[in-house]
Amino acid sequence: MPPASRVPVAPLTDLDRAFALIPEEPSAAPVLAELLAPLSLPTTGHAVVLRSRLGGLARAFAERQPSWRVTALDPSVALLSASLDAIRPAGLGSQLTVMQGALHTLPLPDADVDLLLGDLPLGTLRDAAELARWAAESARVLRPGRWLAVRCARRGVPSPALTQALAPLSPGYAALVRPEWSAAFTDAAVSAALRAAGFEVSHLPAGAVHTLLVARR
Repeated sequence: MPPASRVPVAPLTDLDRAFALIPEEPSAAPVLAELLAPLSLPTTGHAVVLRSRLGGLARAFAERQPSWRVTALDPSVALLSASLDAIRPAGLGSQLTVMQGALHTLPLPDADVDLLLGDLPLGTLRDAAELARWAAESARVLRPGRWLAVRCARRGVPSPALTQALAPLSPGYAALVRPEWSAAFTDAAVSAALRAAGFEVSHLPAGAVHTLLVARR
């Protein structure tokens, strides 16, 4: 099995570029439906979207679950600023907040979260140590019995499959996500880190270039 290490994706720091990407962000509804399909969510709760980028997944969840509190978390202040610009017109300001922070040092209280969500969120983790810290942090902030659901990129995806998967995306957005699709940790490495942190982990088929991992605290 390849070592659980990778070159980190540099956080986007150009605010103008972040704003320019907003119209190009694809709908997050299909990804959200995929992430939530295996879960039975309560009526209310607190969801945190890991590596929220431009906020699409967080906004889609807030619209689908209006009684939930939602936090969009990303290490990039520029992307969070762009997210706010889209959240306010959508009327979600009282339900959805943004937070700057790294995945392996989650700035959240213990047992405060009911659901951790992410679409290819692990691109900023540098090595196996940070992956293990992210898993431990995820266990710390989740309430007992609650969930983590993330799509993870598969390593070594053949170019034709990757090209086909990126084809529906705009060039700007595809350029933003491609490093995370093609150079993420292996499924086995992510699962092992989560199990070591005390999670029960399930793998669900989710496409040619990624896997859906659902973990229960």
